[in-house]
Amino acid sequence: PVENIQSITREQLRHYIQQNYLASRIVVAAAGPVDHAQLVQYSEELFSGFRQGDHQRTEEKPTFIGAELLYSSHEEGNLAHFAVGYEGVPWTHPDSLTFMVMQSIIGNYKRNEGLVPPRLSSNRLTNSIANNLGPGAESFAAFL
Repeated sequence: PVENIQSITREQLRHYIQQNYLASRIVVAAAGPVDHAQLVQYSEELFSGFRQGDHQRTEEKPTFIGAELLYSSHEEGNLAHFAVGYEGVPWTHPDSLTFMVMQSIIGNYKRNEGLVPPRLSSNRLTNSIANNLGPGAESFAAFL
């Protein structure tokens, strides 16, 4: 609400900037035909005034609560929707590559799409869904 924004004092804003606007938190990204050396030079010139920061910010690991989500309509021709969740690892974790490989192995499926017809796919899950569920399955995907 507007009242919250208007209640922020100059000192509170200054304190927030000093605590959070740190060189260790800046990311500079570029795409396209960029001269890397020139980008580094500009970044150093523009961001050299930021202090490094004296501590690493630590965050508590969130509590994972496994769940199953189901949605189904009993009308003829409608699809059931479901999701299965499991605890993963952050991308900085040593096992993150293992999870990415697992995601690739599970793969994904979308009926009537793809270079190889799903019925001929070498992915066992895709092949099994396409051959055994036919039009009863629209799609599936694994994601991290």
